[in-house]
Amino acid sequence: ASLDSENNFGTLEHALSANGSRVPKPAYLAALASTNLLGSCTFDTRLRSSAPESFALAYVCRGHKFVLTAWDPSLYNASAKHGAVRSIVSAVTVPPGQAGRCFDVLDMYGNRLSDQVCAGRNGSEVNVELRSEPRYLVPAAAGAGALKADDGIDLAAVPRPVLSLV
Repeated sequence: ASLDSENNFGTLEHALSANGSRVPKPAYLAALASTNLLGSCTFDTRLRSSAPESFALAYVCRGHKFVLTAWDPSLYNASAKHGAVRSIVSAVTVPPGQAGRCFDVLDMYGNRLSDQVCAGRNGSEVNVELRSEPRYLVPAAAGAGALKADDGIDLAAVPRPVLSLV
């Protein structure tokens, strides 16, 4: 089968959906989630991670709230080479004053993943499953400092994927 050169450009599929609208590509959905999660935030610092090639970044949002994002680009080639998604668990240092805080983990589309991850009461690290695409860590809703609608981040507006990446 030949590759359609239209698949390499833009953020919308060339073909229309059944209702006549354009279908977003995964890159569009990831950019939309990133904008919704980080739009009112500013970069604060790069955090320490136990995985040497990973990135863990902290963003400060309105009202002294924050979002963490983490990924390991070295896993992209490993996943492509082996034909399966590769991941590692990394200990990421959380910003000062966050010991004991729990985080919801979101995928690159803003979908909430299984369990929360929590920093130890006496420690400042949280274990995160990293992949080649970013994971977002947002303070869990029950904790102080959780993201709320008045923070300018609408978690309900973060899109759910409509395309399969398989």
